Amino acid sequence: MGCLEMAKQDQTRPSRVSDRQSIVIEMLLIGATHQEAATEVGVARSTVTDWANHNFGFIAEHNVRRRSRLKASEDRLHSVVSKALALVEREIDDGSVSAAFTVLKLVGVSHLVASGLLGECSVLGVGIELAAKVETEQFTEMMTSSIAQEDVRRLSDGLSDI
Repeated sequence: MGCLEMAKQDQTRPSRVSDRQSIVIEMLLIGATHQEAATEVGVARSTVTDWANHNFGFIAEHNVRRRSRLKASEDRLHSVVSKALALVEREIDDGSVSAAFTVLKLVGVSHLVASGLLGECSVLGVGIELAAKVETEQFTEMMTSSIAQEDVRRLSDGLSDI
């Protein structure tokens, strides 16, 4: 299950981060340093660094918000590219050989081969891909020693909002 799907599930649960941690995450996403974010919320820089490196809830929420912003940017980019292609297409339709050659030079044809490598299109195929991802995550978790997992949990619990 991806971060965005997990975030949707977590909407019925209490927030994984405190208000201060939430503000820090927003500041980091717009390019603030750990020091700038720490100063804004009144904690030490090392606290922000600890949250960012060791606190499960903070890291998960930061990842969810980063992916959400990335997805929004991706959607906007697709929209702009679509508009640009429409303009170029009109030029080519009007007989612009220059526009046609420019497109061929920029795009090439290798992407036509790569398009065959996109994700599954059948419901069964998608189900198999998702099951494989879950299986990989479960295997990774099983292979991580319980001692290491407990050490990391203890560290994360000790780094909740200070």
